[in-house]
Formats: sequence, structure tokens, C-alpha cells
Amino acid sequence: MKMNWINHAGFIITHQAIVLACDPWIEDPIFNYSWNLISETKFQYSDFEKVTHIWFSHEHPDHFNPPNLKKIPLEIRQNITVLYQKTSDAKVIEFIAKLGFKEVIELPPSKWYYLSDDFKVLNQNDRAGDSWLAISDGKQTILNMNDVVTYTTPKALQVIEKNTGNIDVLMTQFSYASWAGNKNDSNFRKQLCEEKIQTLLLQATFFKPKFIIPFASYVWFCRKENFYANKDANKIEDIVSCISTQTTSAPVVLYPGDHWNVGELIDNSNAIDRYIHDRNTNISEQYITPSTSISFNELEILAKKFGEKQRRFHSNFMLSLKLKEAAKVFIEDLHIAVAFNLSGITVINETKETTDVILTSEHFGYCLQHNWGGDTLNVNGCFQVPTHGKLSRFTDYFYFSKQMNLGQKYTAKTAIRNIIRKLSS
Repeated sequence: MKMNWINHAGFIITHQAIVLACDPWIEDPIFNYSWNLISETKFQYSDFEKVTHIWFSHEHPDHFNPPNLKKIPLEIRQNITVLYQKTSDAKVIEFIAKLGFKEVIELPPSKWYYLSDDFKVLNQNDRAGDSWLAISDGKQTILNMNDVVTYTTPKALQVIEKNTGNIDVLMTQFSYASWAGNKNDSNFRKQLCEEKIQTLLLQATFFKPKFIIPFASYVWFCRKENFYANKDANKIEDIVSCISTQTTSAPVVLYPGDHWNVGELIDNSNAIDRYIHDRNTNISEQYITPSTSISFNELEILAKKFGEKQRRFHSNFMLSLKLKEAAKVFIEDLHIAVAFNLSGITVINETKETTDVILTSEHFGYCLQHNWGGDTLNVNGCFQVPTHGKLSRFTDYFYFSKQMNLGQKYTAKTAIRNIIRKLSS
């Protein structure tokens, strides 16, 4: 097998006639224009001409990016088969089919699927909507863990190994990829970084791969509201040092456009140097995405529609049990505080310090407008939590819109399952 690096979490595996692209994100800011790539992608849309298959791990735009997919010329799309996890609503499958790809295949969970006589993949999703992928040519097996965060115990990793067998190459995320505390909470960010390292070391100890590729963290936070999170993020050179000194695996670092014959030892110094150069050059406040504002009247309309949508989709009785309190939200650019619940928003007499969450009208509006909006806010981290604020009072509302985005109604059965999972974790 040969690997060609696209960017961030994106790469291509070539084995004889099969050319499999995984999670290609080519360009442009994502998560409401709040994340961007550290390095420029060398892979061009015309290069998809050689690709036979594309696999997407999950809906997040650093893995599944509809605007980028639409830029692949139609005549090239018509020759590519897309692979995706089996879901309850088949929403992504239907969207991809409308783009004119050759075929869309729902991969059966935890079962090998052959792309050729000796080349196969195994996909398994997790409860958060993400999924991991094993790739094998019969001689070597690559495990792409990407953003999956639910496999953090030996027992959970054993489930993977039972399905995949020995792992030769482990690909795993190396830094935080969501809200990382308030601006002044550097210690919390360092804790998150350490947790990522410990997860990597646990995976390395359990699987004992010959190679580890740290990836899915080559991004920077590109908004005024989240720019501070760049400072404490794990750095690739430190992760490579950790792998070299604390595991028996050889680290592999690939820069956009790099090629690797899977299984061969390589010198990582050039790729590391280029990432450091790009990090020092491109992560700059002069390149941040400018903010916009949404009027209070617009937010009122969006909030009302948000509540109506949740009530139409979920059980009203279960919503009333789960959402007992209104969230107190301070809208920074409008300089007002509001109470937010499924009935909408109303202005209240509160200060920043006495609310649950502080954010701008743009980010609040995005949460209300899109089913994935709350999830996006959690990932881009464009908010602050007052000392006595209760963030869950706000985020609980967007748990339901996320479930709607996954095509999953919140019922009594869902609530019981969540309680059992919490007790057993």
C-alpha cells in the first residue's frame, strides 16, 4: 500500500487498481468559519480523477465537506464510489447520491467489505456519530481512529482488535478539537492536551503498532473569539518526541503532498520543519475571520422556529422532563442578556457575570438556525462561561437539535439508555 497525504485528516491509500481517499478537506474555513488549515493543500480537485473510492468518517466538515465535494468536476464524480457508515436516517447517503457520484455504499458495521480480491475495509461508528476505519491488503492493516473519542479504555480497544486483528499502522488525533476552556484557563487546555497524549499512549500500548501517524489536528482557531486556543494546543514536534521516547512505535509525519510506502521507515524532520514554519506564519490575528452581527428581531424569529422544530420532532413530554430551566445568555455584540428556552428568547436584567454563557449574535444565530449548530459551537469554542454560569443549561437545548441532525428522536427509551451508559462508564 502507498499513502499520499492530502491534509489534516485526509489521505489517499493506493493498492493496485484501488485508490481510496479518506476524509478529504481541501480548502476554506469551516465550523462557521472558525477553523482553518495550518498548511495549504497540494492535492487539487482534478486529482480526484485517479480516485476510485472516497470514505467519510462522519459529518463534521473537516472530514465531510459538501462545498469541497461540489467542486470536484461532475465527470470525475461519476467515476467515484463513496463509502459511508450505516445510519438511521441515510441523510448523508442521499445527499451524496444527489451529487452524481457513481455509487454510494453503506458499509455494514464491524464487517470487512472487499474493494478488490485482496483489499478490504472495516467501518464501525460510535454513539456520537463518528466512525473509525480499518484498511487491509492482507499483509498490513491501518487503523484510522480520526476523531473517535469513545474508545479510551483497554476494554473498548479490545472490541476494535477483535474485529481487525493486529494493527500495523495507527492513525490518531493529537490535540484538542473543541471548546478548550475560557480565555484565561490555560491549565484546562494543558489538561486536555495531556489527555490526548495519554489516549495516544494507551492506544500505542494496547495495539503495539509498528507505526503511529499523529493527525487530524493540523488546524488553527481562526476567530477573534477562539484565537487564544491556538497557544496551548499540542505541537507535532512534541508529539513525535513522545512517540519516539514512550512507545515502541515509529512516528510518521506527512506534510500535504508527501508520499509514504506503508511500512517503510522515514525521516520526519522535513515535514515537521514545514509544519512549524506554517504554524508560525499562518496562525496570525491578521488572518482571522471577521465577525458579523444578527439583529435581536432576527434572533427572536430563529429562537421561536428552533423551539417549534424540536417540539415537532421529539416527544414534548420528554422535552419537558429534560429542559426544566431557561438558559441565561449574554449576547456580547448586542450588549443584552436573554432567557432562552423552547418558547424563544426574552430580554432579562442580567449582567455578563450572572448568565450561563457569553457569545455573539452570529454564533447564537448559527446554533438556532442549523440542527448541527450547537455541535459546531462546541467544536469552534466561540463562547465563554461566566464563573457561576451553568453551561449545560444552554447546551442541553442543542443536544436535541443534534439528535435531530442524526435522525434520532428523544424518547423514554433514549433516556433510559443514556442513564445506563452513564452508570456503566
